[in-house]
Amino acid sequence: MSVVKELQKLSAAEEFFQYLAVPFDPQKLSVIRLHVLARFQHYFESAKKDIESLDEQEQKAQLALLLQRAYDDLLATPPAHAKLFKVFQQDFVDLDHLLMPKE
Repeated sequence: MSVVKELQKLSAAEEFFQYLAVPFDPQKLSVIRLHVLARFQHYFESAKKDIESLDEQEQKAQLALLLQRAYDDLLATPPAHAKLFKVFQQDFVDLDHLLMPKE
């Protein structure tokens, strides 16, 4: 079975790190887990065709690099600044502006 199919069986961020043998700090990961997985998925989608053409050992090595990159990115950039989720990409309107009577 391919490494990609094995990854599809995983659900917790820690499982991805353990399966791909990527070191992580559990306390730090607990705060950014969803963001790391979203970033990892983004990187994977960009490299999917190249990765699928590799043998299993090479796939695992490349996926480990992508996961490490995603983790390192999020350690360096707060999740809100990374803007991975739609809620962080939206512009917000000041409520005071909405509630003020029009002149």
